[in-house]
Amino acid sequence: MSRLIVKNLPKVVNEQKLRNLFSQKGVITDLQLKYKDGKFRQFCFIGYENEESAKQAAEFFNDTFVGTSKIKVEICTALGDESKPKSWSKYAKDSSAFIKKQEKQQKNLDTDILNSVDEKKKKKSKIESIIGEYKDDPQFQEFMRSHAKDKLAWENDLSVTNKNEEKANESDNADVSLDEKLANQEISDADYMKELMGEKKEVTFEKKSKNLLKLYTIKVRNVPKKIKREEIKKFFRPSKAHSIRIPPNSNFCYVGFKLERDMKRALSKDKSFLKGKQIHVYEFTHQKDEKNDSNTHKLNPRWQEQEEKLNNEESICDSGKLFFRNLPYNVTEDDVQKLFEKYGRIVEVNVPIDSITRKIKGFGTVVFMMPEDAVRAYNELNGTLFNGRMFHILPGKANDKVETQENDEKNYKDKKRKELKKNASSAHNWNTLFMGANVVAELISKTYGKSKEEVLESTTGGSGAAVRLALGETQIVLDMKKFLESHGVRLESFDEDSTKRSKTVILAKNLPSGTYVEELQEKFSQFGVLEKIILPPSGVTCLIQFVDPSEARKAFKKLAYSKFKHLPLYLEWAPENVFRTEVEKKNEIVNNQTENAEENTKIVENNEEKEEIREKYNEEEDDTLPEDNTTLFIKNLSVETTEEKIKEVFKKIGKIHTVQIAKKKGTDGTSWTPFGYGFIQFKESAAADKALKTMQMIKIDEKNIELKRSDRTLNMPKHSITKSIKNKEQKGSTKIMVRNIPFQANVNEIRQLFQTFGELKAVRLPRKTGVDQHRGFGFIDFINKSDAKSAFEALHLSTHLYGRRLVLEWAATEEDISEIRKRTAESSTTGGSKAKRSKKALMKEEDFIKLENDNEDDDVNE
Repeated sequence: MSRLIVKNLPKVVNEQKLRNLFSQKGVITDLQLKYKDGKFRQFCFIGYENEESAKQAAEFFNDTFVGTSKIKVEICTALGDESKPKSWSKYAKDSSAFIKKQEKQQKNLDTDILNSVDEKKKKKSKIESIIGEYKDDPQFQEFMRSHAKDKLAWENDLSVTNKNEEKANESDNADVSLDEKLANQEISDADYMKELMGEKKEVTFEKKSKNLLKLYTIKVRNVPKKIKREEIKKFFRPSKAHSIRIPPNSNFCYVGFKLERDMKRALSKDKSFLKGKQIHVYEFTHQKDEKNDSNTHKLNPRWQEQEEKLNNEESICDSGKLFFRNLPYNVTEDDVQKLFEKYGRIVEVNVPIDSITRKIKGFGTVVFMMPEDAVRAYNELNGTLFNGRMFHILPGKANDKVETQENDEKNYKDKKRKELKKNASSAHNWNTLFMGANVVAELISKTYGKSKEEVLESTTGGSGAAVRLALGETQIVLDMKKFLESHGVRLESFDEDSTKRSKTVILAKNLPSGTYVEELQEKFSQFGVLEKIILPPSGVTCLIQFVDPSEARKAFKKLAYSKFKHLPLYLEWAPENVFRTEVEKKNEIVNNQTENAEENTKIVENNEEKEEIREKYNEEEDDTLPEDNTTLFIKNLSVETTEEKIKEVFKKIGKIHTVQIAKKKGTDGTSWTPFGYGFIQFKESAAADKALKTMQMIKIDEKNIELKRSDRTLNMPKHSITKSIKNKEQKGSTKIMVRNIPFQANVNEIRQLFQTFGELKAVRLPRKTGVDQHRGFGFIDFINKSDAKSAFEALHLSTHLYGRRLVLEWAATEEDISEIRKRTAESSTTGGSKAKRSKKALMKEEDFIKLENDNEDDDVNE
């Protein structure tokens, strides 16, 4: 618990003095002095940021003095905790004193009822005994008849007494049966005693409502003090006032008229002067009618709106939304998210901040993906302590803004825009560097000082408009890429398949060409404080970073799909790690230094010094794929043997691809226990053969190992795979596969696009059978690897041809005849007699030679 209770404080103490005193042991998030009826109760609650500070403060300040009072400092217990001491006050419902008080009051009530019953029975029996003595005396009867108000009353009394005497014996038995019947009924003790007393049920008579005279009433404000009714009556003449009511010690009065015309005539005297004071006259009849008429009672429009919202309010089980309050002002949105994400996946957390103080307002909302997680969080967190404050949670309100459209046909564009705006916050993985054809044409015309018509006009023998726009877009994208990377943007983060998005960085796209930073700053800064705006020279895509997540969320909701200049503004949440951190920037500097050091190592003549420097700076790593039959099974390994030790032992045999030791997770869930065996994979099969011959039964950590061949293919780490892909790009073939080619593009346009980067050997677009149309992909074969690499790096980012993005991949190298024969033989032998034999298995050697030299559209190897 991070909350303390401080008792026995001096009667004269203020909050600032206690805050200065107790803040010596930590950050105070809450301090409350308790009062009752304006009188200080001499205790308070103090909340700390963490439990350690609260414990230290309790140990340090307990039994110390504040002024002349010895204070008692204790750690508060949680609500509903069984170890919590019972309340001692007679006003607390869970205290024993309160329970005893209630029992005593109930007991006194029962005794009073019994005493009243006994007194009534005694009076009744005494009267009956007196009447019984003289009931037969004629003089007594004549006396009672003459003095009785109701002559029938006396006769009724006599008949009652006679009946009582006759039923005296029957009453005892009737009481027993009555007790049994009443015992089975669920009634209160007081009603039970009344039934036993035989009291008659109270009969209530409704008073007849008098025919009240309806008056037309006015209210007169700013009336002089000690004014008399006659003066007010005289002031409103010729209107005849029927009633005048002046409340005591007030400066207003009420005047009633029988006729409506008299009331209207009196209203005309508004702002007139009465005894030197200007009065104000209002009509009061309709207000009085609304107040008195219960059948036609009307609420305030705002109250009625709130009541309708509460009636239509969803429960937590339906909405999964919670509203929380009483947050410490030093808490961030990430702290709140960490608190709630223990109970389930969170869709949104919103903690608004004050625009002036730049601190949170102390409340917020959270939306869970599964409503049952919200219910569990509500039950477990409500009333608990969070950073020293009592955490209050309520069901969240649904969005009450309902957008209605009267005519869907006329407002179709608005309806579509609102639907897009509603779904704008979903995590799209759009192309970051996309630019429309119109924007590309404008940028090219500005760069080269030409008009759009000249840019798009095709010349004989030259490239068409589509190719020009594709090459222009490629150049603009390359410039944009360099600009973003120079400003600390990680472009590879947009290619990662990550669902996590940033809460403060917004990616704004589809900006008009020629947009300036000042324009964007004016547009977005009205929603909060901006940290940075990164706008490339092209000015069509930019990154906007806010300081606070709630302000960024507000700007996103308001500006998504809104009109900026003459174009709609497309917004997207940037990836979570879109900017490089300071550590990554330092690593880049270190890498640059290592590259310089690697260049200096080339001058060193000693090979050993070269190897040490390479190991120190991790100069190069061989990421080429290993050959077949290069994996060996290692048996009888020691528990203390590591993968590094195996690499040191076998590195003299040949290049090692990877080493893996089989392990299992321990009972604690964190440690790993080796099984005593593992695998080693070499780059070349000759190294594996050499290891089997020369390294059998050698000692590693005082254990003789055994080596056997294995068909297992070891998994490569992700970073090794990416490095091998990069190596393949650098050392791969000259052939590139191009996908997503638009069907209206022809071979000449593809050739014109790629021959910009170097001389081509062949361009192939496989065609559909029976139709003069290609299949949407093709193969580009360069003469030089450097030209192929430069084309791949330039065009694979974001190059669009006829509006479709070209997807580039490195094509596999052509297999030689021996490898094809081997693969064909394996497929024919493993397939059996029933297996379907492929067309490749039926081909001869001449067919492969023909395919290698053929330049037709269909390419079997591809």
